[in-house]
Amino acid sequence: MKNNKPNIDLTQPSVLTELVQDLELRLEQTKIDLEISSGYGADSFSILKLATEVKLLEEILERVEAQDELIHFQKENICLN
Repeated sequence: MKNNKPNIDLTQPSVLTELVQDLELRLEQTKIDLEISSGYGADSFSILKLATEVKLLEEILERVEAQDELIHFQKENICLN
């Protein structure tokens, strides 16, 4: 009989993982909304608003990911010292 041991990952997830995932999900949904609105000929104000939101979400996501990476490096640095 084969011994099937469960693979348990004990590494601690990133501090900002949930926020990054939420931002990625929101960004993807906003991009979909923008494509749908553009395809159906929505008014230019709505399209501009969605396009601005996409750009803002991309910038926020980039900053959060950079901050998360910095936190990760700081933790590694503390462990090495």
